[in-house]
Amino acid sequence: MRVLRALWRLAVHPVAFVVICLLWCLDLGLGSLLAYERPDIFGAMDAYPFALWLREVGRRTLPWSAWVYLLAALTWAMTASLALCTANWFWRRRRSLRGLGEVLVHLGFLLVFGGFVVEATVGTRVHGVQIPVGGQVALRQLGITLRLERAELTRSPEGEVLDTVSTLAVGEGASSVTGTSRLNHPLIAGATVVYPRGSLEVATPHGPLIVGRYDVHRDPGVRFVLAGAVLLFAGTLWAFGLYLAKPRLAPVVPSVSSSGP
Repeated sequence: MRVLRALWRLAVHPVAFVVICLLWCLDLGLGSLLAYERPDIFGAMDAYPFALWLREVGRRTLPWSAWVYLLAALTWAMTASLALCTANWFWRRRRSLRGLGEVLVHLGFLLVFGGFVVEATVGTRVHGVQIPVGGQVALRQLGITLRLERAELTRSPEGEVLDTVSTLAVGEGASSVTGTSRLNHPLIAGATVVYPRGSLEVATPHGPLIVGRYDVHRDPGVRFVLAGAVLLFAGTLWAFGLYLAKPRLAPVVPSVSSSGP
C-alpha cells in the first residue's frame, strides 16, 4: 500500500508533468532538425492522418522516424499525467474554487488530445482539390460534394495576390452547408474542414476564370478540439483573474528613529 501511495504521489506531482513536457520539447526540437534533413520522409507528413503515416511511412523509415514514435509516447504520458491530476482534484472534493482554472486547463488539453486521437485514427484527407468558380467536385473518399460558389482575390497595392476568399457549399446527402474559406480561417462544416491552398487564373474566351485549390479533411474530432480550446482559454482567464485578485502584502519599510543616540 505504501508503494502504491508513493507511485500515486509521483504520478500527480506537478514536477512529473514538467519533466515529461521538457522531454517532449527536446524530442520535438531534435525531430524538427531531422525533418529538415530528410524532407523526402517528412515533407508529405501532413497529407496523412497521423496513425496512417506511422503505419505506412514511419515503420519503413526507422530509425529516422523514431523521434515521432517517442513524441507520441510522451504525448500519451503527458495526457495520462493531466488525467490523473484532474482525477486527484475531484477525488479530494475541494470546496474552494481556486483550483478550478487549473482543472479547466487540464480538461481542455484532454479534449484537444482526444480530438487529435479521433482524427488520427478515423480521419481522412484529400489534398490538392481544384475547383473552378461555379464548378463542383464529388469527393467519394469523404462522401461529400464541394462546390465553389464564388471566389474573390485580395491583392496588394502592387497587384500581388495575397489571399483568396472562397464561398463554398459542402454537400452531404440531402443537406448542404455554405461558408467561406480564407487564409488561416478554414471552412468547418460538421466534421469536414476545408483549407484554402491558393488559386490561379485561367484565360478563357469569356475572360479570366478563377480556379481554387483546397485541402479537405474529414476530421470527426474537430469539435473536441474547439471545445478544448474554449476550456483552455476559460481556465487561463480564471487562473489569471484569481492571481490578480490575490491580496499582496505591502512591503515592510524599516522605521527610522528621529531621536538621537
